[in-house]
Formats: sequence, structure tokens, C-alpha cells
Amino acid sequence: MCAWDLRRNEVASLHDSPFERDGDDPHITFDERKNGPGTVALIYGGEALSERIDQLERREEWSGYLFPSRQSATGHITGGTVQARFKRLAEQVNVRVYGEEPTSKMGRRFWYTMYNQAMNDLLKNLDVIAAERGSSDPSVVLKNYLSEYERREYRREFMRKRLVEVFAWTDRI
Repeated sequence: MCAWDLRRNEVASLHDSPFERDGDDPHITFDERKNGPGTVALIYGGEALSERIDQLERREEWSGYLFPSRQSATGHITGGTVQARFKRLAEQVNVRVYGEEPTSKMGRRFWYTMYNQAMNDLLKNLDVIAAERGSSDPSVVLKNYLSEYERREYRREFMRKRLVEVFAWTDRI
């Protein structure tokens, strides 16, 4: 939720089939999301994903779900289980948001906050180029002088840096 901008029900029902992990553009392709079909870039966490899939593939009867459940008719955990695990993790590492216990929905809010900060970092970086070219607006450089591929790569690079900074501590839990 926090690294990929997913809803808790999307996390609960993640299956290995919509993942494209190879190449320059790792992503998840969703046929159905709340706002219709779409893709989600895998900017961070590719190694953890691969480790999880490797671990699950060693099981005799793996259904392809990243969070399988033998008790569920669907074969995967529920959004409520994701919420409970999110709450338990927040308690374990003593995370509070404005003095309150965080909810899984705050994971998506976190992602958007980090993405906004990454975009601000990117524009600050382009500000130097814009100023050298006589422009006061770095977004002009971003929109008009970089290809869509370059814009995507720079956005991902700055977002990846943000996520690495935030999630570096998870190696210790």
C-alpha cells in the first residue's frame, strides 16, 4: 500500500499473474480497479516481491496469490486481514500519525505525499536548467523538453529515492 499505491483489497487479492517484473518498466496490470483498469509501477520493493514469490513457489499447492488463505473461498486473505496486519505492524514499530494509530488507508495517503515530494524534488532539480535557459518555471522544462520516457524515468528515480529513505529501516524489523 505504501510503496505501490494499492488499496487494502488490492493487496489482499494480489496474484502473481498481473506482475511484469522483467525489463525497464516493472509494473502490475490491473484489469479492474476502483477507477477502471490500469497499471501500477513497481518503483520499489522488487527484491522483496521476488523473494516472496520464490518462497511461495516452493509450496506444493500454491494458488498464485501473494497472500494465500486456506480458510477463504477466494484463496486469498481479505482486506480486513490486511488492515489487521497493518495495525499490528504499526504497533510493533510504534508508528503514530498525528498521535493516532495509522490505518491501511493512510498507506495510500503516504504514497501520494511521497510522490508529491518527489515531484517537488524533481522540479527543484530542473529549476537550475530552467534558470540557465531564461525560464522561471521548471515545469516548462519537464513538460516541453523531456520525452515521456525521460519524464517517467526521472519521476521514478526521485520517487525511488524517497521510498528508499523511508523504508530503509524495514531491514531492521
